[in-house]
Amino acid sequence: MSLRIGAVVLDWAGTTVDHGSRAPPRVFIEIFRRSGVPIDEAEARGPMGMAKRDHIASILSHPRVSAAWRAKHGAAPDHADVDRLYDDFLPLQLACLASHADVIPGVP
Repeated sequence: MSLRIGAVVLDWAGTTVDHGSRAPPRVFIEIFRRSGVPIDEAEARGPMGMAKRDHIASILSHPRVSAAWRAKHGAAPDHADVDRLYDDFLPLQLACLASHADVIPGVP
């Protein structure tokens, strides 16, 4: 009996391109830097796998980030902050993709 494969479906990010999923954390780091509240890569990666809006909200709920946000902006982060950061995230993510779109060696 022979098996005929009709299609192969792969998760793109981190599986076939962007080994290590480097692009999303870089964008999270940048949007928080632009807001005056720098985060590190561990904080950016912490909620990986969540929807991006939820990911941003999760980062903002981190005690250190929340305290830094309050210190910088005079209030705790709220839904409007999540919305603004998410709106900033989308175009940066698209711009960042080109520099992280090389196929991982061995995939082809």
